[in-house]
Amino acid sequence: MSKLSSSPLPIQAKSISYLLSKKIFIGKNQIAILSAFSYSIFVLPIQLSHYFAVDTILTCGILLSIYLATVAVKTKKFFFLLLLGACIGITVATKVTGGLVVLPILFYLFFSGRRGYFEESLKILTVILTALLVFFITMPYVLIDWTNFWEQIS
Repeated sequence: MSKLSSSPLPIQAKSISYLLSKKIFIGKNQIAILSAFSYSIFVLPIQLSHYFAVDTILTCGILLSIYLATVAVKTKKFFFLLLLGACIGITVATKVTGGLVVLPILFYLFFSGRRGYFEESLKILTVILTALLVFFITMPYVLIDWTNFWEQIS
């Protein structure tokens, strides 16, 4: 059962890697194909997909967060900021080390904008509040037993 539920995630991560490379390197399909191919022959995602390990979910969440941050900056649509916050919240709820990707993404959102500091700060606040809301919805035991949660991650 674990193979059935965990095996689509590396395939999804490969697709996200392709889309992310295509979005960053515009007009260079060879780089996007190389990115997807290299992820598909890595040993660790293949090995972890045999077991229900959270690292495959974490990889998908991190890649999707980076992709959504890139789309949000290029399209300047509020909807993608909400999706980015939700994806970050689910990624951190999956494994707390997924929170390490939050700071670089927020720096990217803040310094890639052409508007004033107030508008960029509102974008970051939107992402953070959405991520916190989704995190607490998907991990309600953090609110119920905060001291136990803090002891486990410290």
